[in-house]
Amino acid sequence: MIDKFLVPTASFNVKRSSQTFFINTPYTSIASSHIVIMVVELDTTLAELYANNGLPGPIVVDLYRTYTHIDLHDNFPRERMFVEDEDPSTYCSEEEDLPRFKKWALNSRTIRHLPMVGPADVILYLPYNSRDNIDRALDQFPKHQRPMVKYVDLDSPCMAKDRRMAIKDKKLVYWRPKSWMVGEDCSVPPERSYMLNDKRFLIHPEIPTPSLEMVSLLHEDQRDYLVKLQLPFGVKFCRCSSGQGTYIATTEEERRQMLEAVRRYRERGGVDIQVSEFVGSRKPHYGVNFFVGRDESLQPCFLGATEQVVAKNGVWVGGVIDYQAQGDLERRLRNTIAVVARTLQQYSYVGWIGIDVIFDSDDRPLVVDLNARIAAGIGIVLFSKHFMSMGLPFAGMETVSFTGPASGIYAALSASIESGKVIVTLSAEVTDTESVASVVFGGRTRDDLNAVADWIRDVLRTCLN
Repeated sequence: MIDKFLVPTASFNVKRSSQTFFINTPYTSIASSHIVIMVVELDTTLAELYANNGLPGPIVVDLYRTYTHIDLHDNFPRERMFVEDEDPSTYCSEEEDLPRFKKWALNSRTIRHLPMVGPADVILYLPYNSRDNIDRALDQFPKHQRPMVKYVDLDSPCMAKDRRMAIKDKKLVYWRPKSWMVGEDCSVPPERSYMLNDKRFLIHPEIPTPSLEMVSLLHEDQRDYLVKLQLPFGVKFCRCSSGQGTYIATTEEERRQMLEAVRRYRERGGVDIQVSEFVGSRKPHYGVNFFVGRDESLQPCFLGATEQVVAKNGVWVGGVIDYQAQGDLERRLRNTIAVVARTLQQYSYVGWIGIDVIFDSDDRPLVVDLNARIAAGIGIVLFSKHFMSMGLPFAGMETVSFTGPASGIYAALSASIESGKVIVTLSAEVTDTESVASVVFGGRTRDDLNAVADWIRDVLRTCLN
């Protein structure tokens, strides 16, 4: 285990837009075991939201997802009932990537949302999760907001029995439905959750969306429709997330790439796709987070709207939030949120909701995606009081990779972590030499926020690589 890290001296010359920012960090040797971490209090927690919205009993939370084309473990096999439409090559393009992917899926992809659960039981699996990494992440939050982790050993012959004991006499809240949940006491039956998160459900008469239609891939004339349809337009596979399976065709080259993806999708068993009009907007693409209670008399609880950050291939990679703009955004989105909430309550849904919204040329909010589950925005919308109290009205979140053990990031960014300007909501090893961390950070302005993001990447590259 590496015990010490050198925090670079000198200034990092970080270029953004037409301005240059200089962030000075003192050159010091820091013992990782002596790092002081500021206690960060969340605005609220998932457990508190459930308790206040019609689910007062004890809950146990499952933050995992399964994959349709990959067995993560003998006791965590691929999903055959609640299948998803992901392209396996997106995750593991080479056979040697598979061990890294399995470890990532069973630890860092899971615990990035763990601190925001709050005082409730959470199932985590051994041997993929390190107790030290979990404790280090949770130690940043006050005791009354920390989840109670229930470890289940995937290598144990009693794994299924141990999991049943962990959920006994509790209401099961989960991120993604899985076969083993059928018949359990769930906050939302897994069959219903599966239906609500299908792109087909978005074509609901009460939800304000762009013009949408479902196109069958079973008939050649329907497939030819995509070849002849006038540009631009959008295509989405029915059961994908994080921007995967989404294609915006504005050029013939983008159409060609989309058609190739649709071909692979059809070979994997895809039957339908969603085709939508293209909505151009100069405003940000927002991820709107709110909580829907069981009782229709309860108003949906607005939690925050983040500006989505996506890579060139359309995959979601992070988000930015302007805490000062949330009041105005809530007023502009209130009717849209209410309509979506009423629609889901008709199906007895209770829980976190994330909708993707675009404002059209007439400034109307249109829903382009609906996630009736814990959404990625949970990783940033619950920190408003913390960052605003420090005079940092902007915040961002990113996933970063670096060389060395998971603890290395705490030493490399120690001064910013101690001050509360940077929060590491997870850090975990994915190979013997590589770790991944989810980082939330604040900024005085957008440019300042961009500079901090560049600085974090630069520090991790120069200190730990």
